Amino acid sequence: MTLEMYEGKDSAATRTAERYAAMMALALTEDEVRKLLGVRPSRVRQRIADRSLYAISVGKERRFPQMQFYEADLVPGIGKVLQALPEDLHPVEVESWLTSPSPDLLASEDGEALSPREWLISGGTASSLLPMARDL
Repeated sequence: MTLEMYEGKDSAATRTAERYAAMMALALTEDEVRKLLGVRPSRVRQRIADRSLYAISVGKERRFPQMQFYEADLVPGIGKVLQALPEDLHPVEVESWLTSPSPDLLASEDGEALSPREWLISGGTASSLLPMARDL
């Protein structure tokens, strides 16, 4: 996808295209994910099939958005959350939901709203996110 057709336009479609392009520019390749997780290619394919690893098809390749990774691994519990998401969500919707603060997810120490991704990284349970994920 190129952004040239959206150049100079300020619309929801333009912002979505820009966010998608930024997400894809940082997305990992299948080989990078395999190396990061220390698994065989068949395990990556299995996790894609069971929806516990989020992949976007780009031609014959698959790209893996960064929001599901933390340090040198997957975000704790992210697989269960990804499986609960409706299959027809646009990748930008998935990324936006996982990375946007929610008033339903408050940090215990200061009451600050956390994103679902931050919630999981901070030790929050995936089961707390499943109803929210299913309702998207």
